[in-house]
Parts: sequence; structure tokens; C-alpha cells
Amino acid sequence: MKGYRHFEVNQYCGRNEERCVKLFPVNNKDIRVRISWTGLRTLSVWTSGWLQLPNDESCTIEI
Repeated sequence: MKGYRHFEVNQYCGRNEERCVKLFPVNNKDIRVRISWTGLRTLSVWTSGWLQLPNDESCTIEI
């Protein structure tokens, strides 16, 4: 998402069907991304934990 791979939760918001989280990339706290709770639970898109990258692969930023 926008070239970032690791996110932290900034805020939990909403209730019931409107439940969502606001995330920010760990290396750029100025960017916020809002994801629905249902979207966050989609395991094909999101996983918990850290992804180990090869040493030669870097993060590209597309804003």
C-alpha cells in the first residue's frame, strides 16, 4: 500500500458495521490509512507480524 509494508494502529473507530482502524506506516507517521474492520480481517491482504525482506530489496514510496 503506497509502497509501505509495515503499519501500526493509530486509532480504532466506529461501531458494528462501521468499525475501522486508522493505520500509519512505521517509517512515515505523517501518512494515515483508514481500513474497514472487514477489510483488515482479509488474510490475503493483511498479515500480522513482520515480513523479512532480502537485503537488496528496499521500500519504494509512491505518494
